[in-house]
Amino acid sequence: YQEANGTIDFYIDFLKENNELAKMPLAYTQRAELYVNSYPSISFIKLDAQFLFKNVDEYLKLVKKSDNSQLSYEQALYLKMRFCIIKKEYKQAFDMLNQDVLKKHINTDAIYDLYKALLLLFTQSKGSFPEIYKKAVQQKYKATLPFQFNQLNWLINFTQKIINGAIKP
Repeated sequence: YQEANGTIDFYIDFLKENNELAKMPLAYTQRAELYVNSYPSISFIKLDAQFLFKNVDEYLKLVKKSDNSQLSYEQALYLKMRFCIIKKEYKQAFDMLNQDVLKKHINTDAIYDLYKALLLLFTQSKGSFPEIYKKAVQQKYKATLPFQFNQLNWLINFTQKIINGAIKP
């Protein structure tokens, strides 16, 4: 994660040196992806979570108008949903999960159901983290596309950190 953070720093410096400031929301969205994936071990990221979250919103506005092959609208929306989970904004995460564009991006009912179960566990205390973890691991071996593997991998890592006590639900 620290190496990725350094690469993002180089990218931001490159954008600044070349007066490409309009592309900064993408750079900060990439840093937000790093934040979400490394959470709660985020001390090496020297930017405020709220700043990153605002940049994800800014990037979503830009990419909705004209798609970006580096990070599509759907991928950015999926990132925002996971960011909301980390920020404990479960209603907003649930609303995003139920958007057709995100359902289509998640692509499988099994993965959608796991994210829904996670949000229901946070909001209604239905189910258990070990149960979600176990089902996500099982689904990971059935994944046929890289983005499915990544979606499940995040869920596995996140629930494992909760089970191990690194994240307080």
